[in-house]
Amino acid sequence: RGVGPGDRVVIVAENGLTQIAAFFATGALGAWPALVNARASEREIAAIRAHARPRVVVYGTGASDDARVHAGRDAVETYTGLSSSPRSDCAFSAGDPAASAETGPWSASVGALIYTSGTTGAPKGVLATHRGLLSFAARSAAIRRLQPGETVLGALPTSHIFGVATILLTTLTAGGSILLQSRFDADATVAALCQGQLSVLHGVPTLYVRL
Repeated sequence: RGVGPGDRVVIVAENGLTQIAAFFATGALGAWPALVNARASEREIAAIRAHARPRVVVYGTGASDDARVHAGRDAVETYTGLSSSPRSDCAFSAGDPAASAETGPWSASVGALIYTSGTTGAPKGVLATHRGLLSFAARSAAIRRLQPGETVLGALPTSHIFGVATILLTTLTAGGSILLQSRFDADATVAALCQGQLSVLHGVPTLYVRL
């Protein structure tokens, strides 16, 4: 699809295999992945897309009804070969030949483009570097004393810096596994805890209240 170093790739998804594969694949190409929660509104996603000017948009349609709706508004090509599970289905927007790649000193350094509303409500793309993310993951794994073989709940949105850095990258750096939930499911989490399927549970106050 023409993605190369310095291009932006917007990934509209909820937690799932497609989202994570697209995130790492984008980085492997030297492009900048912009993780966007599929639960965002059409207006919010349009604003991010207009700012990021991506070469292509990836929709994680298999694990998210909202991503499927957003993909339906775009001229997309579906893809079903990522795994045997239909939850890994995804869709791609048509490539944008007018999108220009970053060529400045930061072009090869950015590992994630995280959009945050900040204080004014306008989306702001925060540049997180490969070195910064990997350094954080190593320190976070050490501080949390994560060991190989740990299984961590992956329910907080990977589109947020906590999800991508503290859960995804820290867990993989430690040699652990992630039990992914596209959205937090309290009943499924309690069952996983009771069955010994989880050894680490990251959450926010609302998550613990629901448990």
